[in-house]
Amino acid sequence: MVGLISPSHAVPVDRIVGVEAPGGGALLIKRCVVPEGGQVNWITIKSNAPRTVFPRVQLLCGPLSTVLEGRVLAEATDVATAGHTASVSIGAVEVGCDEVYVAVTMPASTGVVTRNSGPGIGGRLAEAGTSFVSAGPAAPLQRLDVGLTIDFSPPSAGKARGASGSEVFETKLLGVGPSPARLDATVQFSLAGEARVKLKVYDVAGRLVRTLRNGVLGTGRYLERWDGKNEAGASVAAGLYLVEFKADGKTFRRKLVVAK
Repeated sequence: MVGLISPSHAVPVDRIVGVEAPGGGALLIKRCVVPEGGQVNWITIKSNAPRTVFPRVQLLCGPLSTVLEGRVLAEATDVATAGHTASVSIGAVEVGCDEVYVAVTMPASTGVVTRNSGPGIGGRLAEAGTSFVSAGPAAPLQRLDVGLTIDFSPPSAGKARGASGSEVFETKLLGVGPSPARLDATVQFSLAGEARVKLKVYDVAGRLVRTLRNGVLGTGRYLERWDGKNEAGASVAAGLYLVEFKADGKTFRRKLVVAK
């Protein structure tokens, strides 16, 4: 597996970086600047081809020589682009480390990247030395001669909306995990339009444990973290919990096991 770089016409960058991985699983990684205040809310990726789906996007604490060495701060799966942009809300993640990385698992590819075709991420020569390619989570990182177009900026107005040639979102609870969860758990959901979201955790007796979200959000895909604590800030006991997501007059529930 090698990083393949070809000229870009799809997005305003110097190059498009793709990977040769017919079976999938290769990663493109960027070491990002820790934002002022040390908090990350969004991850945004500029993609070559519309309708690309990245199997996994992770926010990691470094330093890294392999992706497996990183401490996972947030994770989202099946992240789809809207046009040439994939943006995912990860709540409000406190970084708490000097080096922070975004690791993007790439879909299966022959490595051939042409205009608007083939999975790839934009690269800028001015940011050379910040980005890497890896054959898999346990494989060593190989430095690229461009910086990938991955950052922590929120999507601009209208980017998350389903339009011609872009993803159309559905209001639903996408996933809860890992289960069992030993530290943090993540809840992924999407919204078809602006709606009030109520996201809560209950115990098996139906008692409210924690309100994760109670407010209005716009169209798009979101990821919320639960740190395993109740409203008083105390860690919950091991056992079975229920995550409830309400929006657009719909209610979704998923079970979550907490292990100690």
